[in-house]
Amino acid sequence: MSIPIVTLLAYAFSGALGLVYEVAWARRLSLAFGGSQLATASALVAFMGGLALGARFLGRRAAWLDRPLRTYARLEIAIGIFGLASPWIIDAVQWIYLHTWPADEPGDLGFSDQGRRRAARCGDPVAGPGIDG
Repeated sequence: MSIPIVTLLAYAFSGALGLVYEVAWARRLSLAFGGSQLATASALVAFMGGLALGARFLGRRAAWLDRPLRTYARLEIAIGIFGLASPWIIDAVQWIYLHTWPADEPGDLGFSDQGRRRAARCGDPVAGPGIDG
């Protein structure tokens, strides 16, 4: 079974746009979080997590679909709508972040004492040595 060239081009264009989404989200999240490490990690987790969830929940079903191309097109439309809505979603995430993260002290490298204790309770080996109380 041969695949039409238009389908292959759409698939390649979709992958390229996925990378564009990832970079755009990382840049926008760096404005929300105030740093690029957390923003890049968040964008990467969302991107890879979405790939993993899609493979897990839709991978087995894809072989049994009567019209897989139609399903793929619908998924791409849903992803596009999400991409268009993402600035407002990121604004909501920023609001939640600003209202739940404890205030940091100057020179504290992003973790207040309360934040260090929370991270240590979660078992974070990097934050653990910084605990002083």
